[in-house]
Amino acid sequence: MQRKRGHAGAEETSVNLALYSHLVNKNRTVYEKPRRHKIQVEGLTLPLDTIDETSSGVFGKQTTASAEKGKKVLEAVISELVTHVDLLEKSRIEDLLEKPKI
Repeated sequence: MQRKRGHAGAEETSVNLALYSHLVNKNRTVYEKPRRHKIQVEGLTLPLDTIDETSSGVFGKQTTASAEKGKKVLEAVISELVTHVDLLEKSRIEDLLEKPKI
């Protein structure tokens, strides 16, 4: 599986290329498949250190990142945020407040 959304993977690196390309050295991008820790099991997230899973800190295929992909990600995220803000603006404050406990 090619992880695009892992920490410092293709998606995050693409966003950084779109916003701060001068800070990203594409010659140093890597593709590192995270290791499974010996006590990690499916469905359970352990508070492991990054070094337990990846030597570089990259979770996935950073090498496929591009500024163009980053712009698409940013456009999608901004569009979703606008949708949520619009919904909040149309909501009644009473519907957003904490409800009494039973």
